[in-house]
Amino acid sequence: MDLKTHMAKARARVLLKSAFFGTLLVTTPSIITRHPRIDTAATNGLKVWYNADYIEPLSTEKLMGLIAHELSHIALMHMFRCQHRDPKQWNIACDHAINLMLLECGFELPERGHHDPKFRGMSAEQIYDMLIEEQPPQPQGGSGSGDPGDDGEGGDQPQPGDGEGDGPSKAPAAAGQGVPGIGADLIEEDFDDPDAARAAQDEAKRRLVQAVNAGRMAGQLPAGIKRQLEELIHPPVSWEDVLRPYMQSLVADDESWSHRNRRFSNVYLPRRSSPSLGKAVVIGDTSGSITDADLKLIGGAVVSIVEDTHPEVVHMLWADTKVAGRQVFERGDTVELEPAGGGGTDMRVPLAEAAALEADVCILITDGYTPWPDTPPEFPVVTVCTTDAKIPFGEVVRV
Repeated sequence: MDLKTHMAKARARVLLKSAFFGTLLVTTPSIITRHPRIDTAATNGLKVWYNADYIEPLSTEKLMGLIAHELSHIALMHMFRCQHRDPKQWNIACDHAINLMLLECGFELPERGHHDPKFRGMSAEQIYDMLIEEQPPQPQGGSGSGDPGDDGEGGDQPQPGDGEGDGPSKAPAAAGQGVPGIGADLIEEDFDDPDAARAAQDEAKRRLVQAVNAGRMAGQLPAGIKRQLEELIHPPVSWEDVLRPYMQSLVADDESWSHRNRRFSNVYLPRRSSPSLGKAVVIGDTSGSITDADLKLIGGAVVSIVEDTHPEVVHMLWADTKVAGRQVFERGDTVELEPAGGGGTDMRVPLAEAAALEADVCILITDGYTPWPDTPPEFPVVTVCTTDAKIPFGEVVRV
């Protein structure tokens, strides 16, 4: 069996086995190369390189495991999470987390992988901390490919024409050659422009959200994957930053030098004031398409809004095709949420009620699959969207 057929067979089997990995697979370019800097396989978070000599003798099942392993690095954005950590130890920690997850999902892995059962259920960060406690950090540097512990020496700068397969043939440069490596199979792109780095992370996150949604819709999002992706898909939102444009100076909480304290005419003293939110209306989508995780997100968002922005009052509207439940929280109240609803979806109805309540700002938390008003509301709307659905107006926060 030639290499392209071998790879195509394994890719097809991955597509059939998992909607999550299948979606990542079709959106991630893959390159077969014989460049010596790629011992096994490697990824920079946007594409994957496979060493032809390494994958040729692998069984279809083990090649599927290798494909899923590299896609997992991409899904968990390990290239962007290394930060100050020792690169090789970080890669080993990531491999433990990934391989334990893949074994749980029923994948067969090639030999030489890290999957110590004592790390089961841990994040890569937790595993890394334990590895560092067990042994001193390894020297900085690392290699763009190969096994953990490979010193990355040797080999020339890859040139066009070194690779073969279903993508661009140029293999990535490795450590010390323009692109620093992270351990064995993670390649950290050397972005000159911070905007390009952010764009790469945004693109990786976009692909991840697509894959998670596909896995959810197919009912094929394994628990191990879901557990590790939870914080990446639903990171904490700084509501004070999001709602800053709509915050008003309503209560005297902090000293501010931007306004003079007029009680003292002969000296310049600060006035006690701080920006706080006025009347906020929060709409929680409780339609049938909303998952338990989405409801958890809504609850966490409401608590954070109250704690971060100190609103005068929050009107909580639970809605599907109608407003199925209403709650009111004033400053200082304990937030105890009581979701209601569960039918179809029509966010036009709660938006109309938000207008009647004369909201200073409306925060709508939804999957976005709803009819929208023909004209934007006259009050500001911040939509927190759990999918890639198009939102026709206002500020949008994707989680």
